[in-house]
Amino acid sequence: MTKSRFCLGYSVIIVAGAASASSVACEPATGGREVEVELRVGGSTSASTFATASGWNVTLEEALVVVGPIVVYENLPVLARASALPRAAGWVRDLLVPPAHAHPGHGHFNGGTVRAEWMGQTVVDVLHPGLQDIAIPGVAGSAGSLTIHLQPAAPEVVGAERLEGNQVWLVGLAQRDDVILPFRGGIVIAPEGDRRKIQGVSAVGLVDEGARIDVVVNAAAWFLDVDFSELEGQEVGADGRHQIVPDGAIARSLEVGVRSLGTARETSSVWADIEEAVR
Repeated sequence: MTKSRFCLGYSVIIVAGAASASSVACEPATGGREVEVELRVGGSTSASTFATASGWNVTLEEALVVVGPIVVYENLPVLARASALPRAAGWVRDLLVPPAHAHPGHGHFNGGTVRAEWMGQTVVDVLHPGLQDIAIPGVAGSAGSLTIHLQPAAPEVVGAERLEGNQVWLVGLAQRDDVILPFRGGIVIAPEGDRRKIQGVSAVGLVDEGARIDVVVNAAAWFLDVDFSELEGQEVGADGRHQIVPDGAIARSLEVGVRSLGTARETSSVWADIEEAVR
């Protein structure tokens, strides 16, 4: 299990017991009780075969994404906080909660106190069953949400070379009626604004000693609004597959899907659960 040590505002990553930077003794600035929790990151095993809104049936053969850092906050996502306000106080809700964007949680999220933080990265093989275990430190207290960063993989991250310089890498087959389109390619998310973050992921529970935080990536949600018509008539490469081009409509739709948070797990790019330690 990978371990990391952190205090608010500073992190030291420890891999297999060897610190990658000088260890620093510190206490949380908030005065909260330090705890260690288990972070588990992986993919959804049900995400390999699905249909898109435009009628394409997709079978994924490979789906990789680089994930991290991950920060757990005390505050609920924006829309959850809005729904918790009394119906009679609608004008107050309108003042306190900014209007929702197409994909809620981006650009207007205030998480409040950090409950746990992992400053590392991992390449998630979304189609591979099982979750990676990482022991991370935190500050005891209630949590409501988390933010996932989607930064380019550092060269030393295991599996980084499989992404071929992308943040997301995909290989699969799209079929609609008699049209069959084998495809491959990746997407690079630009650094503008908060585009490299998935903010306001619901994660309600108590961060305390021995608690477990599961973060599950759902590749099926990435493709909900993807229309593969762009590939029809395109020449295939030497490997017999159509290439997803960086600036094409498919790549743009995939980027939106990778950061999307739906109202159900099936339509969310990622979901999270916090399980309290068994006493």
